[in-house]
Amino acid sequence: MAKRCRIIIMALLGTVSVPALAFAVQERTDRATADDTVLFSADKVTRRQDDAPIMAEGNVRAFFGSQTLVADKVTYDPDNDIVTAEGNVSIFDGDGQTYFADTVELTGDLKDGVATNFSSLLPPQSRLAGASVVTSSDGTTDLNKAVYTACSVCNKDGDKKRPTWQVKGGRVVRDTNTDTIRFRNATIQAFGVPVAYTPYIEFPDPSVKRKSGFLIPGIGNSTRNGFEIETPYYWAISDHQDFTFSPRYFSQLGTLYQGEYRVRTHDGGLVVQAGGIDPRESETDSSPFRFDSEGDQIFNSRGDPVFKLPDTKSSSEFRWHVFADGYKELENDWRAEFNIDLVSDKLYLTRYDVEAQGELREAIDRLQRDRLENELSFVRRRDDSYTKLSTVLFQTLRTREDNDFMGDALPHFTHEQRHDAPYIGGDLTWGTDFLYLHRPQGLDSARLSLNA
Repeated sequence: MAKRCRIIIMALLGTVSVPALAFAVQERTDRATADDTVLFSADKVTRRQDDAPIMAEGNVRAFFGSQTLVADKVTYDPDNDIVTAEGNVSIFDGDGQTYFADTVELTGDLKDGVATNFSSLLPPQSRLAGASVVTSSDGTTDLNKAVYTACSVCNKDGDKKRPTWQVKGGRVVRDTNTDTIRFRNATIQAFGVPVAYTPYIEFPDPSVKRKSGFLIPGIGNSTRNGFEIETPYYWAISDHQDFTFSPRYFSQLGTLYQGEYRVRTHDGGLVVQAGGIDPRESETDSSPFRFDSEGDQIFNSRGDPVFKLPDTKSSSEFRWHVFADGYKELENDWRAEFNIDLVSDKLYLTRYDVEAQGELREAIDRLQRDRLENELSFVRRRDDSYTKLSTVLFQTLRTREDNDFMGDALPHFTHEQRHDAPYIGGDLTWGTDFLYLHRPQGLDSARLSLNA
């Protein structure tokens, strides 16, 4: 037997043409619970006879669990358990999603229904709209002539604007079971101009914070690298770690295999971005420079020697990069931190247009483009003191500079202490700083300073 909900309609304002201010249509089974109740409020509620539909008009509000329906007029047919909403219809979900339509016809529990001129606002700012929609209690929503975008459709003043990109499809299915939005016969538009067509495309549901799948590819072309395409795949390993694999193909250079691993726990975190390429994969290289067999002499396109590099990789050797950042909380307010920025040779970053991404971009952008820094440190921050013990190694990217003459901090120690000093009307702060610079080729140096 189909289960019917208990419907309670309350007239809060205006006159009521029914005998009582509240009445209930009990479900036909004996297992009614509070969760099976739909509450209505309206300016006016009418019912011509006992077996006739119930009509609520004027500022209608319907509440079922975490859902709220707002409309100008709502009609409930208890025999068929159908709710029809008309005029400025809005449905609010407890998870922050909002739906709009001209007319909506729903079952009594507001789970199944049909709507016309439908649109929805999905968190954080995605929008999905269609000429008509059919929603089912199995978790699917089927839209006809639909459009989807994750871009803003309004400017700062609230006026409508054309989204940066959007996808239009003849048929769109939003499936909350698989957390996906599937488009068929889809056209991708940029600033309202069609740029691509695909018979099928799938997006993760915007309500899902993380979901495994392919990300938007990157495509480019240049005279130096030729045609290139990057196809990232995101793997949500668990609720606190993920991995993104982003192979990048160059028609003139080969394939750069790269990826990013991230993990975050209650007492630490780690982000690693790494990649590498074997130049021997490509038979052609459009670079205006060539290396000799030893990899330390560079020639221009005419074969003339340009300059000599002390530690540059041969064009036949594997080339790579590693960017990493992490921390670990220790006992007694101590914290271990490290930052790694390493490349195989001086020309690697510019040759393959490699740079740190995401949360590591800011860290590397603070450095000089011709110098990379690697640091391991132990830090303790307290209200009245600051202590840091670190080791810093540098890697130069300057073509005429030898890395053996770079000074590495082995170690660098800093301590500051603050004391209340009422006898001088304030605070007393003193500190010390010690730095020892080591050069594999060259003079070592040390510095000690005190301050108060």
